[in-house]
Amino acid sequence: VIPRNTTIPCRKTADITAPYDGCYSSDIVIIEGSYAAADKNSVLKKMTLSFEPVGRGEKIATIEIDIDANGITSVTVDMVDPYTRKKSHRAGVWTISNDKGRLTKEEIDQMVRESWRETKLSESGVRLRGLSLNATEKDV
Repeated sequence: VIPRNTTIPCRKTADITAPYDGCYSSDIVIIEGSYAAADKNSVLKKMTLSFEPVGRGEKIATIEIDIDANGITSVTVDMVDPYTRKKSHRAGVWTISNDKGRLTKEEIDQMVRESWRETKLSESGVRLRGLSLNATEKDV
């Protein structure tokens, strides 16, 4: 939700929608890192929301991430009533500080370098596949 090198303080809000019909729970995972694949990043907080079954694409919650000038992150999750489509109750409020369980500057720099390298490799792989497809089409 918040891209790397965003100036702080900042606040971002996003809607969480149901991924499929009849969905009755959703996991919220707050991660820190620069990898494109979420599973390679560091998990800061995890929460499962439970609610009445809703249809695909229906708004179930709103998440707000606020980073203050000291780098302290506040995450607020507000549930949405499926009938009135208005905020019904607050599901969770988390405060994540820089002092414990966070990545060090060296770990972040290494993650950025590896992420950049993976991006370049995947881009070159796409180009190579495109070149080989073009060569195959010329042969036909």
